[in-house]
Amino acid sequence: MTIVYTNPVISPTEKNYLTYYLEGQDYVIFSKTQGVESVYEMADFTITTDISIWPFSDYTVDTGAIIENKATNHPFSYSNYSGYANLYFSKSPNSIYINREVQKISAVFSYIGGLVGALTAVLFLLKKYTDTSFEIAIAKSLF
Repeated sequence: MTIVYTNPVISPTEKNYLTYYLEGQDYVIFSKTQGVESVYEMADFTITTDISIWPFSDYTVDTGAIIENKATNHPFSYSNYSGYANLYFSKSPNSIYINREVQKISAVFSYIGGLVGALTAVLFLLKKYTDTSFEIAIAKSLF
């Protein structure tokens, strides 16, 4: 089970905003005679994203909670007082921080400029070598 923060979503029947949704990947199995207790540890996360391709920064921050590991399940015998499934959510001591950046346009231009500069240097050296080698070939043929 994962709890993820989302942008506000409008429910189809009401105009109220929903800010959390559950995505299930853990299973709680119970029957008429057996119940289960599940313990989930939730860690908070912060994702900082620089969304600008220009040299200045434009940050957006998304925060929320996520269940780190699979649930710990404890089966028990069913009674009228215990219920079939008990879910317990607790705060994990871990926090997740993610910083993301897009490639800046200035970095792209500097890469292209560096590539063109390196190619120009190679062509310059090749021209000097060709001039010198032509002069040496003429000298060998004359003497």
